[in-house]
Amino acid sequence: TFNGDTAAANALDDYEEGTWTPTFANIGTGTYSNNIGRYTKIGNRVFAEFHLDIALIGNASGSLIINGLPFLSVNVANNYGSMTTAHAGGWTGAFANLGGLVEGNTTYMGVYYQNTSGATAAATHANMQVGNFLATIIYQAA
Repeated sequence: TFNGDTAAANALDDYEEGTWTPTFANIGTGTYSNNIGRYTKIGNRVFAEFHLDIALIGNASGSLIINGLPFLSVNVANNYGSMTTAHAGGWTGAFANLGGLVEGNTTYMGVYYQNTSGATAAATHANMQVGNFLATIIYQAA
């Protein structure tokens, strides 16, 4: 409760901290040197940090999609979670506005960037290669 007020409307009754294991979709024979995550859930708001390092690209292919979010996202039209990038090193090429979207009713996030013509494009394993990716995802849980 806040400031000693015991009214139910002034109580925080849903707080949780924990770990999660982020993984890339389409990793194939690729391997990680790090794939760790921590989260804090306050009410229905989830703050999920992750650190992913690709040690070996193997036959990883396709779009960069981060699986394993700790909670299912709310299923509301046009209500997306998003990502703030802390670090993305070792990638091929320069990426403007690297970000991500968590769609409704999912436990994954697609990674996107602004290409040289200014259009939004899906980031791929070919873009990342052997690199690292650290970020925070904020989304609403179901």
